[in-house]
Amino acid sequence: MPPAAQGQQPILRLLARPTTPAHAPTPEESLLDLPADPEHARTKKWSYWALVIVGFALAVDYSSTLMSIQPLYYLVNGRQSLYGLTFGSYDLASLIFAPVFGWWVDRTNRFKGATLLGVALNAVGNYIYGFTVLAGEWWLMLLARLVAGAGAAVLGIGGSYITRTSTLRKRQAKLGRYRITQNVARSVGPLIGFMFLGLPSPTFSSSDAIKVFNWYTIPGWLAGFIVTALCFFYIWGFTDPTAENEHFVQEEGVPFMTDAARRRNFQVFFGVWITLCGLVSMLTMAQYSNLFGLFAGQYRQIFQQSDVWRAFIAAGGGSIGAAIVYRRGMRRLPQLFNERTLLLVTGWGLVVGFLLLIPYKGSDWVPPPALFYVGTAFLGASYTLSMTCMETFLSKKVTQFADVVGNNIGKYLSLFYMAISAGRFAGPLIVGSLTRISTPNGDTFVCTTGWIYEPTGDVLCTGPADQQCGVTASDYYLGGCVLYRALPVYAAMAGMQGVVIIVMQLVLWRNWSYKNRLAGEKPLPSPALKTTAEAQEHAVPT
Repeated sequence: MPPAAQGQQPILRLLARPTTPAHAPTPEESLLDLPADPEHARTKKWSYWALVIVGFALAVDYSSTLMSIQPLYYLVNGRQSLYGLTFGSYDLASLIFAPVFGWWVDRTNRFKGATLLGVALNAVGNYIYGFTVLAGEWWLMLLARLVAGAGAAVLGIGGSYITRTSTLRKRQAKLGRYRITQNVARSVGPLIGFMFLGLPSPTFSSSDAIKVFNWYTIPGWLAGFIVTALCFFYIWGFTDPTAENEHFVQEEGVPFMTDAARRRNFQVFFGVWITLCGLVSMLTMAQYSNLFGLFAGQYRQIFQQSDVWRAFIAAGGGSIGAAIVYRRGMRRLPQLFNERTLLLVTGWGLVVGFLLLIPYKGSDWVPPPALFYVGTAFLGASYTLSMTCMETFLSKKVTQFADVVGNNIGKYLSLFYMAISAGRFAGPLIVGSLTRISTPNGDTFVCTTGWIYEPTGDVLCTGPADQQCGVTASDYYLGGCVLYRALPVYAAMAGMQGVVIIVMQLVLWRNWSYKNRLAGEKPLPSPALKTTAEAQEHAVPT
């Protein structure tokens, strides 16, 4: 068969290879499912790490502005009811473009061109974001996040690449590393802003240079620079998988004839699963997007610009800690750190985090900061592990139902990413429209003695600190603020998250096994690794 024709064959094709490798594989080579040919092994290893590193950079881009985006939105006089739309526009673009990138890789069997286009769009969006203060227009933030989010949609095809180039046994390790680095990046990205707190705060009379390069916009410039630099690294390091370089793999097993019932079972499972994952994403990102508002308005712990990092430190620490435990646990206790078992635990970690953040004693109650730190640490750790395990579980199901999926892996995993992006868009949009930093009566930007506009463009308030509520370019007057409607909104989110987790675990229980059943064969009676053989099947080499 000519090479051109080979490239059009279904991707999940077990390629012939020598039974004796050219050299004994190291643990790292085993982990990466490297081909026997040394040159192909080298290119596949570099390709995987290029994918992981670029994915990390695109995820940092998403959250590096998180510390400053809400204060910046207030600075450029954005409408409070549209803050959720502005924040979520990043994921609005991602959910639109994710299926496009998935279709691209399914039709061409090539990943490099799609990824480079996404990286370029993302960099352009970040550079646009850098001019927000100079323009003084909130809609420029909206445009910047739309463009950057369209580029970040390319992250959806990473799961497709790993599904096509890894065995079921190694899938959790490879896909886990790819996604968990992104989830950690989303949690620690806000702390990037902490490094630039010494930069001057812009006012209306500031020079154009300060309006372009300041604490609010530097995260955008930095993210754009990092993504641009890594674009060249990706060009050098990534090699598209082909039949000739043996990057594609397929699980061996009994071939199945696809029938209507089997197709229907997978499609029902797939639709329900991505819907539940999207809801988890929606509710969790509603919390993440409003951490500044909750910490400043309800907890009243933001007194100046240098305090903003405190709203994100616990979530970042929880995420990093979870990633370390996850990596070590996969190697040392694979039976317990199987992605399915983790999903049984981490879902309830999210619920605990939600419950801790509810202001139970009413809108005027100022909760102790410890509740915020513990609650957000639970959120960071549980979200990092949950989203990684959700996709790993789905990826293995796609392999199990390869006869149903066919050469549409990119489509299915991009639809998963689309559902996650839809949740990340809807969550901030909804919570942003229902809550806001305001007085208990719902009034915003309040100074009881009247705002003083200085010739420099700065805005001051000289009234009693516990009666004022407003954010200016250089000052945070939050002593008289609350997070409006926090009690009903946060209680409702906690209840919804609990219901979603219960349903998700029922679906997980029902679809626990990765083994295809023959006609008349009964499913596994309960979600457990029943035998040593099955435990070894999903173990990670040490």
